[in-house]
Amino acid sequence: IGNYNGTATKDFTIEQAPLTITVDNSSKVYGAALPQFAINYDGFVNSEDKSVLVGDIVFTTVATVSSNVGTYDVYASGLTAANYAITFVKGTLEVTKAPLTITVNPTTKVYGTDNPTFSVTYNGFVLEQNESVLSGNLEFTTTATKDSDVDSYVVKASGLSSDNYAITYVDG
Repeated sequence: IGNYNGTATKDFTIEQAPLTITVDNSSKVYGAALPQFAINYDGFVNSEDKSVLVGDIVFTTVATVSSNVGTYDVYASGLTAANYAITFVKGTLEVTKAPLTITVNPTTKVYGTDNPTFSVTYNGFVLEQNESVLSGNLEFTTTATKDSDVDSYVVKASGLSSDNYAITYVDG
């Protein structure tokens, strides 16, 4: 430039680009297998994608097939890249109640006799469980009495609850 001739040099450092890998939130029903976890990427540059990453994605959570209803953290790890500073962001796994149907079994009685002992059938238990995991007392109600006329009467069940089962009653 004008009276000067020569070159100038300047040292600089190229730093890794930030890349965020976030675990997608997911859910499963109590007693079901863990779902296939998934991730999202944010921060690739120069039209790059996950193909520039090295390693295998690994998911970790304390949740298992038998984890109670609730929310559990899910972590990802295992990926690296020379040109990216990776930050992993946890996701959550929501374990929801398993459906449980309690159906009053059909029964009969003879006119003038006391109501029979009512019973139910359970459909939906998981993990080889049975009614022992339910809280409360099974109760039955009906308008039928010893002196009821010959007819059909509805029998309703109620009284049970569970932290891990969504109970639906079916009348008999």
